[in-house]
Amino acid sequence: MKQTILLIITLAFPGFSFAQQVSYNDVAVIVNDSSQTSIDIGNYFAQQRNIPSQNIIHVTTTTQEEIDTAQLFDLLSQVSNYLSANNLDDSINYIVTTKGVPLKVAFGNCAFGGRCSSVEFEMALILGPYSNSIAMGGSIYNPYLGSQTNFARSIYHIFLVTRLDGYSYDDVITLIDRSGPNIPVIKSQALFVFDFSHLGYNVPSVDSSFMRPAADTLTKLGWEYVFDGDTATLLNQSNVMGLYSFDLNSSGQNLNYNWLRGSIVKLCGCNSSATFDESENVDENYLVADAVKEGATGAEGWAYCGYAATDLIYEIVLSRYLDTANHFNLAESYYAALPGLSWPHEIIGDPKTSIVIDTLNGISPIANSEIKLYPNPSSGIFQVSFPSTQNCYASVWDVLGQIMWEEKWITSNKVHSINLQSQPAGIYFLKVKQGDEERVVKLVKD
Repeated sequence: MKQTILLIITLAFPGFSFAQQVSYNDVAVIVNDSSQTSIDIGNYFAQQRNIPSQNIIHVTTTTQEEIDTAQLFDLLSQVSNYLSANNLDDSINYIVTTKGVPLKVAFGNCAFGGRCSSVEFEMALILGPYSNSIAMGGSIYNPYLGSQTNFARSIYHIFLVTRLDGYSYDDVITLIDRSGPNIPVIKSQALFVFDFSHLGYNVPSVDSSFMRPAADTLTKLGWEYVFDGDTATLLNQSNVMGLYSFDLNSSGQNLNYNWLRGSIVKLCGCNSSATFDESENVDENYLVADAVKEGATGAEGWAYCGYAATDLIYEIVLSRYLDTANHFNLAESYYAALPGLSWPHEIIGDPKTSIVIDTLNGISPIANSEIKLYPNPSSGIFQVSFPSTQNCYASVWDVLGQIMWEEKWITSNKVHSINLQSQPAGIYFLKVKQGDEERVVKLVKD
């Protein structure tokens, strides 16, 4: 029956790319029992994504963002032991840490060229052939680099680990709410921003040209972008789908971007994800936490400094994340673009966030249809005016082809009401069937 429904929807809406249901049964969530914030975020995320209770891993560790190697190994042992004891080491592909779990690992001197790391990029190596490389003080080759297939730990022998973090608890909850699989994006209205905005110190062989391959990738894929190569930060952009920056010279000010749901960020440069404690950002640099606070859905940055040769390849991120035919998620897109693990990268966001392309913007009502829908967008209550000469059936579908609401409409009623208040925000489709005729209108719930 499900295949039939999907076929009908595809025929009715040829301009919309649909995706399959996404399970979170292979996602584990790390909760630090020493942090109520971590507990609350972990519980909220698990509830919103229907993550099985056995996939919630409770650890007891410090709430400090920076730890040493002894604390790291204690933390990783707790996670490894839980996965093995509960027979989850072969079924979990993704691990998500939460605010309140340590962020980064200091091996000594963590100045530029130092060999310090992030907790997540060490955790990726547990319970596998690369576990002997944990905290050895240097990047190791990422086996998923450049992969053009969806991730499976049974093939690549690592975990994909992301983090749910922000300056505040509310920032993280809002991040979760705007994340997730199959986010509809209107391609014609989305904008990617490339902003070099170099702070001015000398970095040999680094100029705005290193961003060009990513911009060229967007050109090939048919997405719009703006390229700003001077030292002034580009502010006040609308419908931002992505940001690729190098040392944003924000001088403590927000970018004032209108971020789209599903937007992805890459902040190049030292310490761009060094803290999610706003009081620690004493220089008021623009950090990953600021992008999350402003509305970005996923982001990658550096917990310390590192070498450019091991930095993320943003054109690979774009080619995967925007490939809705193969449906790569956020974690797959970022990890496929990172040369090394056991290194100070941080990836923020729901690992299974992904997008679908909506090319039906503005079609309400469809040509020759007498359906009038208002207000649209709405918070959940829609009024429908549809004068008809015979009884008809109305139904509302989500982008996965599932029926969310249905009702028989009687000819004597010219105005009808649709209640979607219990459904999540997003794009839906109203289909009215009258005899052999079908009419379709797009609904948007805020």
